[in-house]
Amino acid sequence: MQYSFDFNGKSSLTQGIYVEKRPDIPAAKEKVEYISIPGRSEKLCRHTGEFENVEIKVECGFKANQEKWYEKACAIREWLQGSGELSFQDSEALFWKVCAVKIDGIERKLKKYGFFKVVFTCSPFIYLKEGKKWKSAEEAMKNPGTACHPVYKIEGEGVCILKVNEKSLAVNVGQNVIVDTERMLAYKNDGTMQNTKVMGDYDTLWLKSGNNIFQATPGFRISVMPNWRYI
Repeated sequence: MQYSFDFNGKSSLTQGIYVEKRPDIPAAKEKVEYISIPGRSEKLCRHTGEFENVEIKVECGFKANQEKWYEKACAIREWLQGSGELSFQDSEALFWKVCAVKIDGIERKLKKYGFFKVVFTCSPFIYLKEGKKWKSAEEAMKNPGTACHPVYKIEGEGVCILKVNEKSLAVNVGQNVIVDTERMLAYKNDGTMQNTKVMGDYDTLWLKSGNNIFQATPGFRISVMPNWRYI
């Protein structure tokens, strides 16, 4: 089978694009600060915990009827732009969050063929598709990757205390509240903002690598979209 990639739910194969070779996947680089102190012979190193975006470069080609070549080239440029999700045929359980897409140009070496390189600028993390599904708290608390920022759905009435690994956050719930610890937002199922209903810091509910301990006020139903990821 011809190698392919998916971007925002569409396959390169269905778009009539073939991949010249399997792309290299760059490793994310941590932002590290080096601090000079007078009298010391070496610099101190401070790990920030922040990582730089990565670029994934894919060399591609396509074939089109001579009179439809420019039309095909325009359709490809229309598809490969903006942000979204990227995955590859040999790693279908994983995806990258794309911040931006760039095609420098499409080269026409022959009348019917076009060649181009697309560059996807992505978040430094590689995400698991399984981590995008709603799960019970018990199913979500074992994190197979690095530290991640889940989304919690709380259903019930009254004040719910959510506790993860001895750190807690309080939410005043009226039927339901969704707590997004990545975007640091709270809202209802219908999108109504609920930020004022949250008391505490969103990052207290982040999941560490490995096993996590979860507790919640009795009488509330808790669902978790863990957003599992690797660095």
